[in-house]
Amino acid sequence: MPQGIDFQLPFSARTSPDADAARIRALHWARDRHLVTDATSERRFLGWDIAGLMALWVPLATGPELDLAVNTLNVWTMLDDQFDGQLADRPEEVVRSCAEFLAIARAGAATPSAVSAGAGPLPRAFAEVWSRMCDGRTPYWTDRAVEHFRWCLDAYVEETNNRARKRIPTYDEYFEMRRRSGYVYIMMDLTEAVYGFETSRRIYELPIMRRMVDITTDVVSIGNDVHSVEKEESRGDVHNMVLVIEHENHCTRDKSVAEITARINSWGRPTNSTISKTGWARSARRTSSPTLKQPPRTGSPNACGSR
Repeated sequence: MPQGIDFQLPFSARTSPDADAARIRALHWARDRHLVTDATSERRFLGWDIAGLMALWVPLATGPELDLAVNTLNVWTMLDDQFDGQLADRPEEVVRSCAEFLAIARAGAATPSAVSAGAGPLPRAFAEVWSRMCDGRTPYWTDRAVEHFRWCLDAYVEETNNRARKRIPTYDEYFEMRRRSGYVYIMMDLTEAVYGFETSRRIYELPIMRRMVDITTDVVSIGNDVHSVEKEESRGDVHNMVLVIEHENHCTRDKSVAEITARINSWGRPTNSTISKTGWARSARRTSSPTLKQPPRTGSPNACGSR
């Protein structure tokens, strides 16, 4: 991982006091559902430390609520590994698998009944956590969550087609794809389920709310690219913003990372200032765009090098 990275985020970190116990419960849960079957898969599972991550993502959650967050993200991580691993360059198989998972998601709280008799451990585990997420949710929330999950699946298909054609996306193409591929929108839906509330359509569609959701997605997804660039590079995967900028601008790794760091540090500042100084309602009236589009690139169009 590139060293010396300083993402200047305007919020302090908190963590759930139940994190350690959640790690143990999550491993037992995964073993019981045959998601972890041997020492190798257990080491990889523990190495992800999804319980530690979700203890930071939903720090007020403990017990079953934290378990829902942890088990759900563990399943999504395994799903992501499947599409980035054994199916990485098989577009037709990816399309079929995505259709299977989307059909399960569309069943909502009745998801387990939508799983075929011969389904493997991962679809069954997905059905279980998705059903728990949707239990008691309104149709609006369920439709929103399904749509956000569909975005992830569509991005898998797009990435697989790029790999099969050995095509590197442009900055603009990748930026829009990365928003959809990172699971952050659906993780924010999961947060509502874990904490037992829903954001109404009226609030969710406020321009300032959409802006905050988009910025959160961009910071998490693009920041993750900085941390994971060596993993993607080692397996020949070009779907990483660091690599995309290097390729498009013919610049060094350090310059690419520096440009990304500057962008991430700039994205949080206007939103934090707007919320704290003006309040949601006043901000919404002053914001003309219905949603945050691609944040401007810092500097010139070739900010980290000339062609």
